[in-house]
Amino acid sequence: MSLLCVCSSVVNESDSVCVLERVAEEVLKTQSLQQVGTVIAQCVDELNMSGSAVVRFSSAALTLFLQDNYTGPPVDRSNITVSSLLQETLITKDEERTSELQKKPKKILTDTNDTEKEVVQTHPIMKAAKRGDASTDLNRAIRSTLCINGETPYRWIQSPLLLLCAYAAMRNSQKKYSDVPLCGVVEMRTVTALQEMFDITTTTLHEQMTHLSKQLGVVCDALETCGCADVAAQIQVERAHAHMHYHEYRIARECVANGMRCVGVNVTLTGAMGKRTKFQQSSLPQLTVQIHPYEHGENLFSTTTRGIEDDGEKATKNNVKQSDAMDTPHSSDNYDSSDGSESTGDAIASMSNEDIHNQCSMFFLNMNPLENKHEDDIPKEVVLEDDTLLQQIVFDTENNETLPPSSLSPIAQALVLAHVRCKLISSPNNQLLVEEMIAFIDVVLAHVQSYSIQVYALLLKTRLEKTHTRRLHRSTQQLADIGDLFMRDIVVAAERIHDHHLVNTSPSWKILSELAQRYITIGLARDALEIYIRLEMWDGVIAAHQLLGEEETAEKIVRARLDLDPNDPSLWCALGEITRKEEHFEKAFEVSGGKMAKPMRALGLMLLHQAEHANTSRNVIEKEKYLKAMDCFQKSLALNSFQSSLWFSLGCSAMRVEDFATATNAFRRRIDLDDNDFESWNNLANGYMKLGQRKRAYYAFHQATKQAYDNWKVWENFSVVCVAVNKTAECIRAVERVLDIRGKYTDWKVIAALTHKLLNPKETRDNCRETTRKLEKNSHGDQSDNDYEEDDNVLESNEVKDNEEEKSLELRESFPFELTPEELHKQQSHVVDILEKMQTANVSDFRVWMVAARFYNRLGLHDQAKTVRRLAYQILKSVPAWEKSEASSANLVDCIEDMVTATVNMRKEEEETASLFSDEQKTFYRKKFNSTKLIVKGVVKTLKGVVDKKECDEGVKEQSDRAQKILDIIMENIEELSN
Repeated sequence: MSLLCVCSSVVNESDSVCVLERVAEEVLKTQSLQQVGTVIAQCVDELNMSGSAVVRFSSAALTLFLQDNYTGPPVDRSNITVSSLLQETLITKDEERTSELQKKPKKILTDTNDTEKEVVQTHPIMKAAKRGDASTDLNRAIRSTLCINGETPYRWIQSPLLLLCAYAAMRNSQKKYSDVPLCGVVEMRTVTALQEMFDITTTTLHEQMTHLSKQLGVVCDALETCGCADVAAQIQVERAHAHMHYHEYRIARECVANGMRCVGVNVTLTGAMGKRTKFQQSSLPQLTVQIHPYEHGENLFSTTTRGIEDDGEKATKNNVKQSDAMDTPHSSDNYDSSDGSESTGDAIASMSNEDIHNQCSMFFLNMNPLENKHEDDIPKEVVLEDDTLLQQIVFDTENNETLPPSSLSPIAQALVLAHVRCKLISSPNNQLLVEEMIAFIDVVLAHVQSYSIQVYALLLKTRLEKTHTRRLHRSTQQLADIGDLFMRDIVVAAERIHDHHLVNTSPSWKILSELAQRYITIGLARDALEIYIRLEMWDGVIAAHQLLGEEETAEKIVRARLDLDPNDPSLWCALGEITRKEEHFEKAFEVSGGKMAKPMRALGLMLLHQAEHANTSRNVIEKEKYLKAMDCFQKSLALNSFQSSLWFSLGCSAMRVEDFATATNAFRRRIDLDDNDFESWNNLANGYMKLGQRKRAYYAFHQATKQAYDNWKVWENFSVVCVAVNKTAECIRAVERVLDIRGKYTDWKVIAALTHKLLNPKETRDNCRETTRKLEKNSHGDQSDNDYEEDDNVLESNEVKDNEEEKSLELRESFPFELTPEELHKQQSHVVDILEKMQTANVSDFRVWMVAARFYNRLGLHDQAKTVRRLAYQILKSVPAWEKSEASSANLVDCIEDMVTATVNMRKEEEETASLFSDEQKTFYRKKFNSTKLIVKGVVKTLKGVVDKKECDEGVKEQSDRAQKILDIIMENIEELSN
């Protein structure tokens, strides 16, 4: 397949050669992407090329690049006039082209003793890498030109000149080629392909993709209006995958939903009776899917057996003002209003359906399946060789009410797989989710329609099955077969590339890297090491050598490569990760001219890990290392601010050194990039709490609980902030959730604050109203900041003033406390239920029961109060050598004092309310005091014994005297009741 042949109908061969040669010449001189774009524009003017010709040239170049890096087989460059410009490495005399290998397909996965994987060794990338940096000057210049935001592309990209030409020619395509309304599709494909060349997402490409996606959204609306819904659906699925690259899952879900609406079908989960194992006698409910026509307003990809909402809708309904938890939102949807998308939509509306389909065909937008497909050669699912599980679930009967799998077009199949990908990367991982997603994948695999879609479905399934013990071998074999496909020529290139843009298949070297990681997972570290070394993926090389106990060997390999290429920053980074020496990372940053983000990123992470290790092992905060790590992170982020994980690391470092302003800013930026990370929400809320911004902390914790519903620590933190901002109902829900997950709740301060607010609603409400009134006066200039205190309560002590100001701040950072009597009673009843549930749990903090006892007394539940006080006493009495410790003895004396005080108060209340204190009442209270007397006398005797023997702390004598006074009070009450 020749690039020039593809372009022949629009651009003659000499023009194509001229463009490529001029670009290559410019790259060698300037290594500037902007200058490359200028040269292409000059060529277009000189050759009088139309916009359609340029877009077709770019699309053809991109297609050839994708074949050489993604789909295979490797391009036979002997038919290309400018083949020397596409050469990545210096050709040696004894080197043979890979075309000979294509005639003998070989397997990657072999027996565990066979470490010679022939296809891996003969992969063109492997052949280039194993001789050291033998790349051509042009290839190195192109890689340098393609560096974006401090990130460098993978070293052994095949035919990088084609990608460079396509990307440079298509930048700002909507403005340059206004006569081609669908040129934005080709531009987005070049952006997506370039992003795949990096390990880290980049800010520049994200901004470009976001701008394009908005334009294409208008294009899709126009296409639907024109009756070209099939084209709109294809663009929507490509938009979905592009947004998923940048963690924009909500937008991706919307694109998938719009695409399914365009194709007019829906796929929903349901249940059916079937058998999963070979020995299963009776059928059991199994997950499966239903295919049926789309109905307006229908919930896409839902279940028919239970009302599960789509994640996007659920997030909308349950949204808790996420913006209130953010100081300065960094939205990725800030588009330039003058982007020309409206004029593009008008241009499409004025086109006929035939013109639209012709332009789509010209730019490789595939609406129809290929004719004469070689279905027998399309890869199939590997047979599951297990003595228990069946290859597939066998259902009892087919559901005649649904459409067959063959009713799904390739575009609909691609949309189903896009939905699976979005769910997997945006939802917490669990076995139920895996089974649900496998059901969706199986409906695609049930009817083969496209090579690319089939391969992508198999790739998704092998990733899902790797966690299942019985399916791990099949999963690994399937992944190996997929990695093998690149070198096999059983399916022609045109069929491989046909639906490639509908899926998110990774480049061939990433598939091999994933295979190597799988080998490490199953214990084949030596085989993984071979792949990593030949791919020059140094992080993998280091990890494999560490597993094999061969760190010195890894260092020798890297140093040998540095002897050949001493100015390679990636090698210096690899050496730094092996030796754990800072100077190697600094050298990498130096040789890159301060333009590479990885050295500072790697150095910062190393310092952070060292500081954390010192903190956990020696309980030492190495502040200097944290500060230096923060400096490294900030330098790396200055080059590429789209490193979401690095924002998280920066925030953690700042929290350790108590720089909470920097920490909250870092966690906000992390959430802007990926709002599904519950740890970032949790840490952001903690930062807000440290800054006194409790309302924002409440919103942030609320988001964290939605992302980590089964994490008791998040719910416990949420309960703390809820009670602080007067959200008592939410606090009760949080405490109940902790009890459900953990089985106990031990934060007595939260229980104390919660019960206090529910027992004193008027006090809490009046405090909130008074603070609001003063704030409103200040906002209108009626009162200065120094006049918050009441006029008749002049404060003279600075310490008291500080306490009052802190209290005012707490009240300002709280919500109004307005509960109806019915709501108050309901919440009090909920707390009683919680305390009863806690009694069956292993709650060993006596303070919880002291608080609970007082709450019970205020509600008149005196028997329950007595029970929990006895429980607190038993906990304190079980402390070893409590009588010799001042603190332990003080706690026990406090407990018995609380017992006596509660009984005395109960007696006084009844005496005040009753006109006559009956003999029965006196007898009742006399028994209670006598019961308590036995406990107190035992405490007094024990304390006096250790005091007399001088076997205790100095403060125990004071506690012994307190206990004696309590006993005296008991005796006085008994004497009064006896008269």
